[in-house]
Amino acid sequence: MNPFKILIELNKSISHSYTKMPWIQWKNYSCRIDAFATVAYHIFFYDFSDTIFPPLTGPHLPDDLHPFGSLMKGIDEAKTLQTLQKAVDNYSVYRTRVFKEKIGKGADIFSLFTELKDMPQFIWYFSLNFFCNKCKNTNVKEIKSNVLFTITTSSLINSSGSISLAIQSSVSNYIGQCPKYHEATIIEKIITKIPNYYCCVLEYAEELQKGDLSIEALAQITIDDSFDFNNINFSLAGMINFQDLHYTAYVKGISHPKLLPKRVEKWFYHDGIKTTWSKETISKGLLFESFPILKVDLRTEKLKPYILIYRVVQNEY
Repeated sequence: MNPFKILIELNKSISHSYTKMPWIQWKNYSCRIDAFATVAYHIFFYDFSDTIFPPLTGPHLPDDLHPFGSLMKGIDEAKTLQTLQKAVDNYSVYRTRVFKEKIGKGADIFSLFTELKDMPQFIWYFSLNFFCNKCKNTNVKEIKSNVLFTITTSSLINSSGSISLAIQSSVSNYIGQCPKYHEATIIEKIITKIPNYYCCVLEYAEELQKGDLSIEALAQITIDDSFDFNNINFSLAGMINFQDLHYTAYVKGISHPKLLPKRVEKWFYHDGIKTTWSKETISKGLLFESFPILKVDLRTEKLKPYILIYRVVQNEY
């Protein structure tokens, strides 16, 4: 009599299926441009395309005419990774030639965002109303924001590391002083025009890099992917990290006419300088699925959120 045969099924390694797209490979000190171009193309260009970056037409256009629009157009029309990379490299050369930017000196990422300064999609308008009970002085002032709000470290500490509370504070009433009697008084900050984005830079990341901030003073930050304030919805669309003098980026949703025609509405990460492990292969310069850490322990987490990009929409009731 034959003994029973017992089939034993061996454990198979769990395979993960990732969506990935060939993307920018870091070189020539362009990591800040790589990160900036990634969020600009997959967020701003996707949302507005030619409305925000008008196409260039006509013979013999100079290279430095609308360079940011040229960068977006070059990325969008690229048929291969090599031609996409060339568009980014040309933009890097333009920044070096025109602005004399060099690695480690004047080559911060803020200067790239200044190219958005006249675009209504990024600028917030406020009315500042001031009244002093002592001198009965009333003053109304109209102001507009920069493209990037600055979230100070003190604001984050006061908000217990909550990015949402710090953002709300940046567009809310604040305490000022009467210019005559120097007494504290409330400055009423009324939003008069809401754009399509709220972009902010988190000051703490640079202070940590320079050693100017004790990690115990701000041990953790929390980022909400969506929150409401004053009938406005803020929805996280992208993030640029800054660590070890290097920029990386997260974007929510990617597509490209040639490299990925069907848009994928998931979170993706890009770091063009480092080797990445995706779908059991080792690659460089990929955009691949990866969800950002939104509750960040600054004592252990290497990726430090630095610039946040929110889409904003006024709620209808």
